[in-house]
Amino acid sequence: MKKIARFTTAAIALAAAALLNGCQPASPAPVGVSISAGLAGSSAKSARALVGGEAIQPITAYRVVFKKIEIGNSESDTFTLWESAEGEVKDVASTVGFSDVQAVYPGTYNYVRLTIGDTLSVDGKVTDAATGTVYSGTGSCLLDAAVFLWGSEIPNASGEITLRSPITIAEGSSLGFDFAVDGTVTYKSGTAQNALLGVTKPTLSLTVE
Repeated sequence: MKKIARFTTAAIALAAAALLNGCQPASPAPVGVSISAGLAGSSAKSARALVGGEAIQPITAYRVVFKKIEIGNSESDTFTLWESAEGEVKDVASTVGFSDVQAVYPGTYNYVRLTIGDTLSVDGKVTDAATGTVYSGTGSCLLDAAVFLWGSEIPNASGEITLRSPITIAEGSSLGFDFAVDGTVTYKSGTAQNALLGVTKPTLSLTVE
């Protein structure tokens, strides 16, 4: 009887262990997300110049060099969603997408960080409000920083400033980087067919759907 009792106790212990292990919650599987970038709101259709009342006609090209997109909760807890070592030029005058975006664990994140090249370049037209002359040309902007934290810009190397509010990532989430260029383009000099446009840094924001 004692041998049977010992066997029965061992069998129950093994069964209980198997049952317990089977009930352990599994780690959530990584989920697919998509990323896009474009001009925010009405910016793709028109913008107001900084001075002089010139009307900016539709911007035909707004080129940004994208290098890296990260998501995380601290500098020691980051995940790279997308990266291009040499940088990838995208024209955000029309909304563009990103290929080869990495799957990420679902959950709540405090920041999304975008690294871009230090130069923005624009093609567009400016109509002089006084004469009606249309100036067609190009312009560029040299940024004082090439790393941005969406919701707030990173002011130093610590990178600890977070988004205005956390974001939630689930299967099929879509991240959108919006460049608001209203008030950032103006005519500087040149002829109607070869104008130099002034460009200043746009306002940057993140949308999550």
